[in-house]
Amino acid sequence: MTSQETAQAADWLAWRKVGDATLTIADDDGTVIETFTSAIPADKKDRHGLYITADAGMNGFLWPMTYPSGVKMVDTEFHERPAGPLAVPGTYRATLTVGDWSTTQTFELLKDPRVDTPDADLAEQFALLLRIRDTLSEIATAVNTIRSLRRQIADWIGRLEAPGGDATALAAARTLVERLTAVEAELVQAEFTSHGDTLNYREQLFEKLSALPPVVSSADARPTVQSYAVYDKLAGQATLMLWNPRVSPTDPGDAAAGGLNRVRRLLEPMYMAPVFLLALLGLAWVPRRFAALAVTLLAYQWATAAVFVGATRYRVPWDYIPALLAGAALVEIFARTRRRRGGAKAPPA
Repeated sequence: MTSQETAQAADWLAWRKVGDATLTIADDDGTVIETFTSAIPADKKDRHGLYITADAGMNGFLWPMTYPSGVKMVDTEFHERPAGPLAVPGTYRATLTVGDWSTTQTFELLKDPRVDTPDADLAEQFALLLRIRDTLSEIATAVNTIRSLRRQIADWIGRLEAPGGDATALAAARTLVERLTAVEAELVQAEFTSHGDTLNYREQLFEKLSALPPVVSSADARPTVQSYAVYDKLAGQATLMLWNPRVSPTDPGDAAAGGLNRVRRLLEPMYMAPVFLLALLGLAWVPRRFAALAVTLLAYQWATAAVFVGATRYRVPWDYIPALLAGAALVEIFARTRRRRGGAKAPPA
């Protein structure tokens, strides 16, 4: 197997037609980027990406130097897989495997000599594009799950509509379908079937975030502050929808929920501000070891929230700690108040 100067082509010679073969591309640390196989599915609908050949004679393969694309959203031809980012310059490995035999060769991806962008900036661009791909994949996975659940529930609705069906269960199933559809409508615009539809329907989270990679990769440079701001905002909205789905108050079918959300947004600061103030007092009154543990856990929580902002796998596990500290402060305040009242009385004769 030889690699050309472009470090993206691989050629190998087979004396006869062999069985299934695979070509694996990995980075210098051995982390697999993608594996290409010669086993091509018979049905074109099952095919995705690139395949290699394993015929008698010379075989060649051209790696596009990109990471794998993301999850495909089902039941749509308009929404494509999120594209994988371009690999950064560096050393890579190509491993050709045929049966029990394999061979590995390293190669270099070189930066265009006309580009003077530091490798660190290119790596930063790559990291953001990879995060965007992963977030889009998580949105697509959620939409696929919703559509699968909706099909299953629709089957049960058909059974419940038959004579003798449970009316209560039927109503609950229909309500669940409506709620799933409302959440899906926040994640993706299901009405998009062609680019002309973008003039008639508004974009949702998937479409908005899909427009960001062309901006980030439009130049050989580190991402702009605005690109990070847009990603953080959209990824944060996706996180809320995936972990704590709420239909937008602007949804005409959810006006009541919109009113409740407005009341919640008004009352929540009025409740949380005293809790945090009492928690600060509690730090001074609880045992020192508990105070140190609480501060450590809260610092870890805030640090991980800053590092993994927008990552849908991140969840806050220690929100109860300020409540515990606030409770300790209330107990101490109550105890001190009782002591003061007891001390104000005249001593017994």
